[in-house]
Amino acid sequence: FRLDVWKSFNYGFIISLRRQVHALRKEEPQGLLLLAIFLTDYAIALLQSNDPVSLLPDSSLADYAEDTEPFVSRLASSSFSEAVKLLTSIVTQQSSWDSRFSQVEVVALMEMNRVVAMIDHYKLSLMVTEKVDSRFVCPIRCDLRVFLCWDTDSTDVELIVREPTGELCSSFNNITAGGMMSRDFTQGYGPIEYMVRRATPGEYKISVKLNKSMKKLTGTTALVRVATSFASWEENMFSSSFRLSEDGDKHHCASVVFQ
Repeated sequence: FRLDVWKSFNYGFIISLRRQVHALRKEEPQGLLLLAIFLTDYAIALLQSNDPVSLLPDSSLADYAEDTEPFVSRLASSSFSEAVKLLTSIVTQQSSWDSRFSQVEVVALMEMNRVVAMIDHYKLSLMVTEKVDSRFVCPIRCDLRVFLCWDTDSTDVELIVREPTGELCSSFNNITAGGMMSRDFTQGYGPIEYMVRRATPGEYKISVKLNKSMKKLTGTTALVRVATSFASWEENMFSSSFRLSEDGDKHHCASVVFQ
């Protein structure tokens, strides 16, 4: 996860590592989900960068020199296509996942519609070969979206958001006046997401708490991704990764202020 946070230094290495992790644990959807997320991030980074050559694998440098901008669009489209394929497999294979991963497809659908929004914005629909099933498409732009996952199985990590009104949104109060928390994963690796369609002016304080870990000696490492204007061309995403060493540990991840 710490490499994931610093992925801008070497997207290719992180994506390769994620492929290897998934290959070792094909019975778990988290590997598919995280690989799809970082493929999407890579495609967006390529399209937004003023120096896309710095993000290319060495094997692609010669092709880039000959074809410049069209090559970047093709490479981004290829990453979007693979992300769509992976996310679709999570959704369509939901009945085959272990019960501790129940409803992971809900988060996968959110990520899929993020991909759809980016493909539309960058006008790449004709270049993306893997098409999204129209049944899965629904505009899901959110002023604020928080994503949490962790790296040890059979672990219960809680996402807590204090909203500007003072109300706490968590697994114990998952629908508030402005926000909503997804299913509470008390086993597996998450993910958990918090969403606000239209943010209330003020500060959103985001924290994570380790409720219970089966790995008493090591704890768990959590990854939190915070996005404003999620699934839109204005999206701003930042990530953090940190250790929760023992049951009861709590970590303040971020504060987001809306005017």
